[in-house]
Amino acid sequence: MEDLEIKAHTSPELESLIRLLADDHETMQSAVNARLIELGEGIVPSLWDARTEVTDVVRSRIDGILVRLSSEAGETLALTEWRELFQFEGDVDLERGVCALAKLHTPDLNWAETNEALDSMADEIAIRLSGITEPNDIVEAFIQYVFKDQAYRGGEDATYFDPDGHYMDRVIARKSGVPIALSAVCLLLATRINLPLFGVGLPDHFVVKYQRDDAEILFAPFHDGAIITREECEQFIIRQKLTFTDEILTPVTNRYILERMLANLRQLYLHKDDREKTDMVAQYARTVRGDLP
Repeated sequence: MEDLEIKAHTSPELESLIRLLADDHETMQSAVNARLIELGEGIVPSLWDARTEVTDVVRSRIDGILVRLSSEAGETLALTEWRELFQFEGDVDLERGVCALAKLHTPDLNWAETNEALDSMADEIAIRLSGITEPNDIVEAFIQYVFKDQAYRGGEDATYFDPDGHYMDRVIARKSGVPIALSAVCLLLATRINLPLFGVGLPDHFVVKYQRDDAEILFAPFHDGAIITREECEQFIIRQKLTFTDEILTPVTNRYILERMLANLRQLYLHKDDREKTDMVAQYARTVRGDLP
């Protein structure tokens, strides 16, 4: 362990430190991480090269160092993770998507805490739903837990221009967000317990639908989980001078959800006149559309 306290930065030392990243001992990891951080931003190119030649575990640990040493490296890694998610045809994993998207705002994000919170909530919901079979009762129990007991809520108007209302780690930490973010919380919980909940992308709004066999129940997460009827959805569409069709209530894909989240972020950063973040969102959006490899 004393060797890790050597102050001079040499290539052999860096190679040794990278090898030691494979050691799972907590004390060793702490010492290695501290020394790599101490070496500073100058080792970023070497770490970037090394990450292509190591195991997934070591690569993850190198990435953790990179995002602490360089914001630019963190942004590049976040975009790389996002692109990897969309490199195949078909739908994508929503949780991986919202996690990767959150790194647009926080490149060094550790998703473990958010994942733990979702797991804990899902376990509690599963207990409450045990023995319940009627769709209305299932949805009522789900809504009671998320929006009454856990007190998830829609934010005020200002939330639309606050990043904390859009990025999932912040939404779950604060229990508040925009409609599509709160809907995503419901979908992430439902996936964990195999509950048939789906996102429905209404114009200028986003809701959730329980759908199994002939049962269809819609509710609005942004409005404390209020149950809404098809007729109310139809009236909502008509008030916007649009034509209502059954297709409007068709469940949307995870790709659609993530692309709509990006559209919201684009409006957020345009409103803030944040050109750098607007450009980053554009890069993410081009990946979803398949404009980038």
